[in-house]
Amino acid sequence: MGCIRILFSPVAALLGAVAMTVVALAGFAIALAALGAPASYRGDSWMASDTMLAILLGITFVATITGGAVARRMGGGLAVALLTLFAACTSLVPHLDSPLDAAQSQRFAGRPEARPSDATFADLATWTEHPDWMRYAGALVGVTGVLFGSSLAKGRRGSSRPKRGDD
Repeated sequence: MGCIRILFSPVAALLGAVAMTVVALAGFAIALAALGAPASYRGDSWMASDTMLAILLGITFVATITGGAVARRMGGGLAVALLTLFAACTSLVPHLDSPLDAAQSQRFAGRPEARPSDATFADLATWTEHPDWMRYAGALVGVTGVLFGSSLAKGRRGSSRPKRGDD
């Protein structure tokens, strides 16, 4: 039975990542709709406001708690470890220097200098900029959320010993 659980761990980590993504995207869309574009950005720039950054960290924490609980419940400790690695990598890896920096600089090539008032959600998601400290804060919050969420969930296999008072 242990071998099956180890083989299922990557699938459980993937399910945790899907749960994280669903919660994060829903939270981001709700936050943007609730705040509106003027409060979500600094002036007419593409830089996220401090309020939006704080909300994004909160949403990231809730999403990673959900993902950690799903991974722990479905696959145990190895799934949580894989999901923790995924959460850290998705925050840090895109910001590392790489030979593809020229392609990354093209990300903002078609972006208008000032943010238009009729920008679509896709434009906002693609062209929004965050300060450098946000990637490290996002990684820290993500890893902490996964570990906290996994501690809240019970694993698949319960203890066969009776609890105190269940005699």
